[in-house]
Amino acid sequence: MMRTRLALLCLGLVPLLSGCKLYYAVHEHFTRPRAFEAIAAPHDAFDEVAIVPVPAYDADTSIRWTNFLNRQLLHVDGLDRVRILDGVLPTASKQLTRALEGSDGLLQVTVLDFDPYYPPSAHVEVALFVPGGPMRKDDSIVELDRQGAATGAGARKQGPWLRFETTCDAADPTLQSELTHFARAHYDDDRGMDELDRVTRVSDRFMNFVFHRALAECFERWNRAEGPDA
Repeated sequence: MMRTRLALLCLGLVPLLSGCKLYYAVHEHFTRPRAFEAIAAPHDAFDEVAIVPVPAYDADTSIRWTNFLNRQLLHVDGLDRVRILDGVLPTASKQLTRALEGSDGLLQVTVLDFDPYYPPSAHVEVALFVPGGPMRKDDSIVELDRQGAATGAGARKQGPWLRFETTCDAADPTLQSELTHFARAHYDDDRGMDELDRVTRVSDRFMNFVFHRALAECFERWNRAEGPDA
């Protein structure tokens, strides 16, 4: 009699345990991000960007980092094509115009410093050239004319250059949530590592995060219509 009751109890627990597993599987499926959030492009017509190879201490690393940058540019909303140039980003206006060749902007990301040892850190410089530059929304010449205001220095166009430096340090506690979210979005099938370790313990994954974060900051700055060399 006791054996019969025990057997019935075990049989009753089977669907309950299966239900728990199903619940957690469904919960994880809907709560775990399947793709990283798109990065807002500078403007609606920003379809193609030209980039220069990311300089590095050897050719193989340069190629790998350039591929990482190219991959993260796929997360820019509305960006359809990425063209890789030869050499460095030109500085003369005629050379820049020639290098564009129909692209909407020129981008160069330079890794100024990279420490791969745990916890890794990277210091990068970002330079973006978009011909004409955006007009400040509150300083539109057309709007100022409509309001009868004088068009002075406040109505001038934004310059075509945006340059800034940024640092990603895995030891910074404020970055841990971003690193974890990035790992969940990109490496959620790697069950052998902790979510934070998935990015911080593998140099290539960390550099992917660095490039993604640098691009997000770059286009966020541009969309805020900050001044050149901000």
